[in-house]
Amino acid sequence: MTLPPVIFAESGLGTRIYIVDASPWLLDIDFIKTYLVKDRLACALIDSGPSNAASQVAGMVTSLCRSTNKVYIVLTHIHLDHGGGAARLAEYLAQRGFSVETLVHPRGERHLRDPTKLWAASQQVLGERAQEFGEPVPYTMYGLRSTSDGEQVELGEAVLEIIHTPGHASHHQSIALELPVGTIMFTGDSAGIYDPLSGGLVPTTPPPFRLEPFLQSLEKMKKYSPEWIAPTHLGPGPGALLEKHEEQVRLWVKIIGDEPGSDMGELIKKILEADPFAKRLYENLSWSKQIRGVFMDSIEGIRLFLQEKKK
Repeated sequence: MTLPPVIFAESGLGTRIYIVDASPWLLDIDFIKTYLVKDRLACALIDSGPSNAASQVAGMVTSLCRSTNKVYIVLTHIHLDHGGGAARLAEYLAQRGFSVETLVHPRGERHLRDPTKLWAASQQVLGERAQEFGEPVPYTMYGLRSTSDGEQVELGEAVLEIIHTPGHASHHQSIALELPVGTIMFTGDSAGIYDPLSGGLVPTTPPPFRLEPFLQSLEKMKKYSPEWIAPTHLGPGPGALLEKHEEQVRLWVKIIGDEPGSDMGELIKKILEADPFAKRLYENLSWSKQIRGVFMDSIEGIRLFLQEKKK
């Protein structure tokens, strides 16, 4: 079931931020959120969502942005669940009369133009879950361009700032939006997955994960002292989670490093015993195949990183 957009935040200057559901109907949970920043001159959608949800996202963007003719699609990264629908979404919006510009990290642009390698790698890592997100199509329209670190995108009163934040992926970027009521940091997968219902938090560190860039990216985001973080999965949470997430990732690295021979089930058990944030999320949502997959992918990413580090 597609959920209607809800207002996440707004300013007295006319900027309004919506949470938009981008979960394909094949998923067993409302797993993927995109965030629409609407201002007087333009709208910006933070992440397109997957290919299989591009039509529903286009419909919601159209209904919310009728008063503007410019839509930016700002991708945190190009993984299937975040940027896999970018090309389809841009085409749908262009057909509805919008001027569309898609912004992506420099390391991701070529994979949007030719997603062949991205699709093959995604199938290898995600297995059947890749089919649930859908195969990306090549981005053939005008308006696709790479960002620079620190670049600003003006929407009217609101200004987005692009922050390159590798670690989860080399092509990851986060986006800061400063409002009178506080700064929102759109974190993509650079600060984990937060479950607003349970207060649970879990890393998103699938292969190929790199610890130092991930921690350095958290430090970059913490300097903005955000009031809120807005991960793509599940929903937004308090900015203080950036500090908690750094501690959490270090804890997972230690547990997995201390138990190199343990199987997946044993590692999950040890993590849940030591990490109250992961335990909250797991107890609330482990019925979902998507959530169980996040746990296993994140553990595997850290395990492979540690193995490579020993070579």
